[in-house]
Amino acid sequence: MRPEEYLFIILRRWWLVVIAAIVAGAIGYGITASKPKTYQVSVSLMAEAVPPDYWQDLYAKDRLATYAPQIDNWNFVAGALQSAHLNIDTGSAMAGLSVGHDATTNTLQIIESGSDPKAAAEIVNALAAAFVTQSNKENQEIIKTYPQGTDLKQLPSTVQISQLGTASPPTTPSGPRVKLNTVAAAILGAVFGILLTFAAEYLDDTLRGEAEVSRYLELPVLVGVPRGRGASQG
Repeated sequence: MRPEEYLFIILRRWWLVVIAAIVAGAIGYGITASKPKTYQVSVSLMAEAVPPDYWQDLYAKDRLATYAPQIDNWNFVAGALQSAHLNIDTGSAMAGLSVGHDATTNTLQIIESGSDPKAAAEIVNALAAAFVTQSNKENQEIIKTYPQGTDLKQLPSTVQISQLGTASPPTTPSGPRVKLNTVAAAILGAVFGILLTFAAEYLDDTLRGEAEVSRYLELPVLVGVPRGRGASQG
């Protein structure tokens, strides 16, 4: 079958493609629009080697991956919310929490998604503050193991965690993406409609024109009856 014949099959039943696209788009819109709005808030933490040193900076980069499971931890989240005096359920906070890191910038990202933008901002700020406090305490414990008056150059290198700004409640929701999901559903519907046109063509055994008679029956056309425009008048 030549490529143009595939196009003719689709154009012959173009209305199937249009209807399928409209129906699928409407369903996608209805499902997406019915979902509650969600907001995403993030805050960044920076890890720096103290004192600054090339090798210690590499050590700080390596430590980033170990910080994520420390933050995305039930006990840590519960303690951070309690320290910030937030009346937020730990399970709800954990459900929308994700933690990532970027070794190129030595940063750690704490991200919270939820239906309440104010609560999401409070959660990430509480977690960031709690982790900075925890990191400072760990560094102090390391330094305490050395006698007082030890030369600064002889003290062990530590990783200093600092919060980069404070998260604010967003005004624009991050989801659901109604337009994107509607368009995606319409495209899938159109694809399904195209498949329907080919299925209908396969099930339709009507021969249209001399070309199809010669092709499918492999018989010569001896005579053709022209299609009349209307009944003859007497």
